[in-house]
Amino acid sequence: MYHILQALAGLVSDEDLAEGRIYPPLRLVREVSTALAASLVEYAYEHDFASAYPEPDDKYEFVRQHQYNAAYEDFVPNTYAWPGMID
Repeated sequence: MYHILQALAGLVSDEDLAEGRIYPPLRLVREVSTALAASLVEYAYEHDFASAYPEPDDKYEFVRQHQYNAAYEDFVPNTYAWPGMID
């Protein structure tokens, strides 16, 4: 737990502290979550808790590739004007 708290503290900028924040702003929740998860992955490999091998070189990118992405493609089918008709 201490490892995660250190990682979280490292994500708080001087500007955040100057504004009185002790956590990063909520608008950065995805980036903060990714960084904290990457820190957990690093800890897991350092302490032989990890079960996925080989160990990823870039833990941040590894986590990012496995994160849920809420950005959906457009499911509305492409439509085209009938030839000769005005849009």
